[in-house]
Amino acid sequence: MTKMPDPAPATLLRGDSAVALLRRHGFALALGVLALYLVLRSAGMYPAVFADEWLYSKSARLYPLADSILPSWLYLALFGQTSHCGPGFLACARIMNIALYIAAAPFVYGVARTVLGRGAAQALTVVVLLMPVNTYTAYFMPEAMYFLAFCVLAWTALTKHHLPPLRYGLVAGAVLGTACAIKVHGLFLLPPLLAFMLYLCVAGGQGWLRRFAVMAGAALAMTLLVKAALGYLVAGPAGVGLLGSFYGNHATNNEGAGRFARLIAPALTSLYGHVLALAALAALPLATLLAHLAAPKRDRDPALARAQVFVLLMLGAAVAVTVLFTATIADAAPGEGTRLHMRYYNFVLPLLVLLAAAPLAAPQPRERRRRIVVAALMAVPLVLAAAMPLVAVYPTSFVDSPELNLLAATPYYLKLLVAFQLVALAVWALWQRPGRLLFAFLLLPLAMVLGEKTSYLTMASQQVPDPYDKAGSMVRDYLGKEEAAGVTVAGDGAGLLRALFHIDTAGADFIELVPGAPLRANELPPDRRWLVVVGPHPLPDTIVPEIRTPDYALIRLNTVKGELTRVPMADPKAGGVLASVTGLSTPEPWGAWSDGPQVRLTFAAPLPRALRLVIRGNAFGPNQEHDFTLRVGDQQQAFSMGPREQSRVFDMETDGTVTEVTIDVPKPTAPAAIGQGADTRQLGIALHFVAIGSR
Repeated sequence: MTKMPDPAPATLLRGDSAVALLRRHGFALALGVLALYLVLRSAGMYPAVFADEWLYSKSARLYPLADSILPSWLYLALFGQTSHCGPGFLACARIMNIALYIAAAPFVYGVARTVLGRGAAQALTVVVLLMPVNTYTAYFMPEAMYFLAFCVLAWTALTKHHLPPLRYGLVAGAVLGTACAIKVHGLFLLPPLLAFMLYLCVAGGQGWLRRFAVMAGAALAMTLLVKAALGYLVAGPAGVGLLGSFYGNHATNNEGAGRFARLIAPALTSLYGHVLALAALAALPLATLLAHLAAPKRDRDPALARAQVFVLLMLGAAVAVTVLFTATIADAAPGEGTRLHMRYYNFVLPLLVLLAAAPLAAPQPRERRRRIVVAALMAVPLVLAAAMPLVAVYPTSFVDSPELNLLAATPYYLKLLVAFQLVALAVWALWQRPGRLLFAFLLLPLAMVLGEKTSYLTMASQQVPDPYDKAGSMVRDYLGKEEAAGVTVAGDGAGLLRALFHIDTAGADFIELVPGAPLRANELPPDRRWLVVVGPHPLPDTIVPEIRTPDYALIRLNTVKGELTRVPMADPKAGGVLASVTGLSTPEPWGAWSDGPQVRLTFAAPLPRALRLVIRGNAFGPNQEHDFTLRVGDQQQAFSMGPREQSRVFDMETDGTVTEVTIDVPKPTAPAAIGQGADTRQLGIALHFVAIGSR
């Protein structure tokens, strides 16, 4: 009788094969699961970040790239292809974002492998990709692509340092130049990259100055060359500029030293908030980094020290730029000075967290005194963050600082996180390895789970359309592309841009209304075919909407008929239409500001009896919250203006002898009086042009 073989060895073989398969492909499988989760998490979400998503979408898809005010040329060229997805372009953009984000994994892993074994590097790569920086994959913005570029830069800087100085500088510069073509903020990484190169060269010993000169010169030249070349290939001559028109305008100022003196106080306020935020989020990672770099050279691991210096330089430079940017806009609106724009540097945080666990892989020198000192220093901002409390003084935002959004969910989370960090710091200071284990296997997983839970719930709440989502989708579906180009959306707040995002047509425009105020007849836009009014804005009695719902009303407009004579305020007496002008400041290329309580326009000939008067302008500062008054003879009409250039149309009757039009300014205000520069003119309304004719 033939003996049956023992099944146990086959079972063991199958088990061994499964383990071997998991070891071989587990990393890829985990990344695939993560990618699928990110796709499902963002499915059905409405756009959330305005004006950013609208600016990037229209620049990439609706207008020639050369016309873009955002110099993100490589990103715009790639994501312009989402137009092939039709109305589903946002879903396509999210899938592309997720693909680019996951593509960063091999480079994060490559950095981790410089200080960790294979298994630990793979595990930590997956863990850090779960950090809140992954929330940016849900937006039509370049953050995910920029994160990939930064990870490639980190991998290049930390694994190719053995190359000759010229080659290293050229390769690193090419990568950074590509990052700058994705997001111009990459230029701010050039100084820390050069500082890292200096560190490498000095550590290399004799001849360091010559090596640094070659390396830094090559990196600088290559960065600028690649950025300009990619910009030119995508957008032609317009892509060669360094900052683009949007950021160039922010960078330009003519106020000299006084401007920088005024930035000191808001910059210190912002810096304090970022220091507390980083301590609350990453006290132990920062402590391990500082303790290791403060150790004598003989006690430092060279590969770990290189990675830590790179991360510290990149994080420090990005935080400094963020603080300076916040200081420059601190007076723009209430709360701007305390906004923590962590998204300008949180792309570095995954590497910071990764490096905190690196010394687990090797025995470390016992320098308890140094650890105790560093832990005590890190404990100070931790205690201050809990005592303030941080999230009350520095309000959080899911977009600005997704890492802090968890702390705002409940007042107990901040205290709980601070308590955990203080315990981890104390344990690490006294017993190094247990402290790191506590961080790696308790604090980090707990933070990841709670943070991801908050991110999931926040994104789920964004799957409910608001009135502007509904109005924009209706216009797109009801009117079609051609008719939608003649639409103006009227409403208030950032929702206006949400509606335009859904309408998704070049030519669609918007006008701002005072929240809850009725739509005035003079606010109906001239030369437009359709107006959609969103929100609780009562309509004039003479208007009958084509579609009306509780959220919006769609109105078919009658275009302005008849010839109008336009008078540019850049040269008000050109053409002889105006005999005199008072109350206006010196004309500028775009027009002229009012200077004082009233503008008086005296026409050379009497105004028509059935007068139609159009003014194009915008208001300054406090005047945006009050009504102007336009007077013609014994008639007057109130009107409002926002910060954006808009038209107002006035239909009035005259006796055929009136020659003057006056505009009463509600709140003449000097920019210098409200901290916006040194201009002492009493500004109210910016007049671009006026036009007159008969109805």
